[in-house]
Amino acid sequence: MKKLSFLVLLGIVWCAVQAVEEEYFNWREFGYREARNAPTEPLARARYIVARVGLELKRQNIKPNSSFLGRARSFLAHQDQSLGTCNDLAEVIQDALNGAGFKEKQLYAIVTSKQGLSRLNKGWLFDVNLEHAVPVLLVDGKPYTFDLWAHGGLEGSFENFDKSLWNGLELRNWSNTLQDYGYTAFSINKGKKGEFNSDDLNLTIKELLLRSGQGRSPGNAPAAGQGNDSLSAEDKIVLEYRAIYPEYLKAFHKGKRVEVIANAVKMGDKQYRCANKIYDIIKDGPRKGEEYCCSSFDNIVPLYNLSGGLPEMKKFLGRK
Repeated sequence: MKKLSFLVLLGIVWCAVQAVEEEYFNWREFGYREARNAPTEPLARARYIVARVGLELKRQNIKPNSSFLGRARSFLAHQDQSLGTCNDLAEVIQDALNGAGFKEKQLYAIVTSKQGLSRLNKGWLFDVNLEHAVPVLLVDGKPYTFDLWAHGGLEGSFENFDKSLWNGLELRNWSNTLQDYGYTAFSINKGKKGEFNSDDLNLTIKELLLRSGQGRSPGNAPAAGQGNDSLSAEDKIVLEYRAIYPEYLKAFHKGKRVEVIANAVKMGDKQYRCANKIYDIIKDGPRKGEEYCCSSFDNIVPLYNLSGGLPEMKKFLGRK
């Protein structure tokens, strides 16, 4: 009997682990893949990527989550009550935009909160939205919000975000709208080291620009990400590697189909994922003419290996 109970318990644990593993989704890789078809203009590119995030959330059956009922529904469906909440979406969108090529210093999450009497309205004891997080992207010195959660709450789904006014709304206009719902205070990096709090939106925007290295007024700030002089040595290595890696693979495996799965996708401190699959055609036999995967690579590569590999790739391509 004890042995049977142990086996049943082991089976339950295994199923739980499997469920967690199946729920994991790499949004940075998603952003990288979707960026291939995205517009080049930064704001249009970001709007496209976040709209694609909305469609992917619908595909995964993740629904807008803004109540205790939403938390319970999410837990029953995905074993995670946080999916579809504003905090979850802020992290998802930041990861996807980062994967699509936007720098981390362009990406922030602002948490706005209800203050004073606004916290007591509409049954505050049961209000899970006393605070609301939104992802912010700095483009040309201006902060833009991508409030997929607000769109989902109004529409009942995360799809059709490409047509939504909440997609790429300037922070000031977004704030004016949220004030109608009682949100008047702001936090950057909430709950973490270096947290910033203010009930003054102008000071919040100024802090965003200072943290991004664009410590000027919003009207005079330089374009985010323009020019290589402001890039760190690490950024320069990674950008150059990303530009050369696909070209090198195609030249090295000439005549075969190359699928780049991860092109120096940041996974940790000075750690990057590189992954690819190479496909060839079967030359003879009963499966002649069929394509098959003849080789694959998937590994976490330290920054010094990216840097060390650049000269060899350039040499192979006939570049200095």
